[in-house]
Amino acid sequence: LRIRNVVLYLIFDILVVYALAYIKTFYLALFIYEVCGSWCVAINAIATSVASFLSPLIGGFISDLYGRRIAIIVSIITTAISLQLIGIMHGSELIIVLVAVLQLFLAMGGPAEVALLLESVPSEYSGRALSLKMIVENVLASLSYATLIHLHLALGDRVAFMIISFIVLLSLIPVAFIYETHRPSATTSPMLNKISPESSPIPPHILIFILYVVSSAFIGSLASPYVAPFLKDVRGLSTEDVALVYTAIGVVTIAGALVAGPIVDRIGSINSLLIMSILAMPLIVAFASAPIPVSIASLAALAFLESLNLARNKYIVENTDMNYRGRVLGIINSVAVLASLPAPLVAAWLWDKSPVSVYIVSAALIPIEIIPLLILTRAHKRS
Repeated sequence: LRIRNVVLYLIFDILVVYALAYIKTFYLALFIYEVCGSWCVAINAIATSVASFLSPLIGGFISDLYGRRIAIIVSIITTAISLQLIGIMHGSELIIVLVAVLQLFLAMGGPAEVALLLESVPSEYSGRALSLKMIVENVLASLSYATLIHLHLALGDRVAFMIISFIVLLSLIPVAFIYETHRPSATTSPMLNKISPESSPIPPHILIFILYVVSSAFIGSLASPYVAPFLKDVRGLSTEDVALVYTAIGVVTIAGALVAGPIVDRIGSINSLLIMSILAMPLIVAFASAPIPVSIASLAALAFLESLNLARNKYIVENTDMNYRGRVLGIINSVAVLASLPAPLVAAWLWDKSPVSVYIVSAALIPIEIIPLLILTRAHKRS
């Protein structure tokens, strides 16, 4: 917090997360359902998946070619304009087009934000920086859910979207005072940014790490969509009890974020990811088959461990050339989205066979994601 860039970035993050958390989580789906029905919800789901794939790629390239701040500013302005247009065109079925555009712009600044934050701090504190970001975002998301939904109900969608757009634009103020951490070479044409033979944008060890990301994204997407249905239909909890469990998980996630950064900085990114994967296997099995108190405790422990996943971005940033860092972050995030897409279909097939099998299969597949981490551990020891 003594670093000016970190403080300014957190102010920016507070404004953006507060304005957009509840919109991204659930309100857009409710909004478009009320405007144009269930088919729009399906289109929105497809648009969200496509946007989740394209946004990091586009944002990563802008970040590397024009700078981190430019990528963030472009994301802020385009998001704000999309929100204003949604407010203006409230009630029109054309709203689905604007929602699709909004989904594309929402995540565009992601790679640039991670790169800028981690380039602003010494490498030995990068885990703590990501941990602090996670804590801020979880707290502000909770505030967003609790307050901004009442703004929509009190003022109506048209006015509420305008106000939220204004809050997003306010985040430009701290961004204006952030110093740029990556200035592309003025002597090289951005669109013809050549890759020299001795400077590969994706080193071999990052390619191995991508195998971990792909397998982890697929395995994680098998189980996570069915947690709430499992608690309700298999474990017999009421809707209120499920909501209470999720509230407790939110608290545990914040607690995990408090310690994840120092742990990752101390033991390293690969070791942190190994610990997370190894411990996840028995915890997933316990969630699926142990008595209810142990099952819920296992779910809370999994949420606590999930905070160690910040080691993924730390490893990528520390092991890629600054000139290609935004692109590599964007590519890996997009690959993760692509890998996760077929998982829900596989999980649905397993669910029809036996709900417990979804979690048993997920746990059984975890060694696949551990293998690339072990290879990287051995390679780094040799180097």
